[in-house]
Amino acid sequence: IAAWQRATFPFATPLSVATHLAEEAGELKDNPTDPEEIADVFMLVVGAAQACGIDLIAATRAKLEQNKRRVWGTPDADGVVRHVSDGGGLAA
Repeated sequence: IAAWQRATFPFATPLSVATHLAEEAGELKDNPTDPEEIADVFMLVVGAAQACGIDLIAATRAKLEQNKRRVWGTPDADGVVRHVSDGGGLAA
């Protein structure tokens, strides 16, 4: 994915990729079960990480460990659950 993106979009910046990702996330919100929209978002996340020089696998592992330590609230009206603390008693 990253090699194709670099070749096809050589002038992409972290901001341009994030802007496109936000657009595609909106399309995914409108069609949350559409596999093509999910794939678009996934590929743009890969591109965003690559544009910033981030090791996506390492960053994901670190974020998962952070999320495991957090305290999670109850779902809101849309079913979204947010963290209420980082696990150390600190409000998020």
